[in-house]
Amino acid sequence: TGWGVLNDDYLFMGGTSMATPLVAGSVALVREFYTRTYDVEPSAALVKATLVNGAEDLTPGQYGSPMPSWHHGIVDTWGSAGQYSSLALDSAGRPHLSYAYIPSGLAKGLVYAWPVSPSGWITEVVDASDIYIGDHNALALDNSDHPHISYAGDDIKHAWHDGTRWYSETVGAGDLFTSIAVDATGNPHITYVNISDDNLYYAYKTGGTWSINVVDEVGYWAYNA
Repeated sequence: TGWGVLNDDYLFMGGTSMATPLVAGSVALVREFYTRTYDVEPSAALVKATLVNGAEDLTPGQYGSPMPSWHHGIVDTWGSAGQYSSLALDSAGRPHLSYAYIPSGLAKGLVYAWPVSPSGWITEVVDASDIYIGDHNALALDNSDHPHISYAGDDIKHAWHDGTRWYSETVGAGDLFTSIAVDATGNPHITYVNISDDNLYYAYKTGGTWSINVVDEVGYWAYNA
């Protein structure tokens, strides 16, 4: 049925797969025009020039608005910032970031950043208590737009902000590839890998207590989200 029926003989088609036949049909019409109107055999250059200069801009096109432009800016220039970065959008569509940084030597830290203007960011160190703190972090926002971050250090950890200050706690033994989600009641759910047994774990918190389950123990681990 195509994209739409014009009449009993014709219908509409579209998409990138139709680009070549549409141009080929236009070339045939241009060639026919020159042959019938001016009794000449148009060269390929003339046909091409006619097509290019006779085209009309279809902006905004089929999507109804101009294509969006990318905007970019620097969030942090402190040391080796930006490792294991994670992104979440709040209820107003503003970006929030978590990432690891190395200010000097091998010491690491976990950083949280949020924008205060289109080109300005506030950054704060969430945790710098261990040499490997901040690795494999993931960020999620709860219904109040408060951040929750899962991350690796000497164990798998969970940090959250209640609107006043940061808190941090240990979830369980693990090392790699954390992922986090926060449910409608504000409870965090975290997945991670413990390299000592190569198992994938799922942890969730209810009533202030963490419950931990093994999801997969096939002895192979990789990235998860």
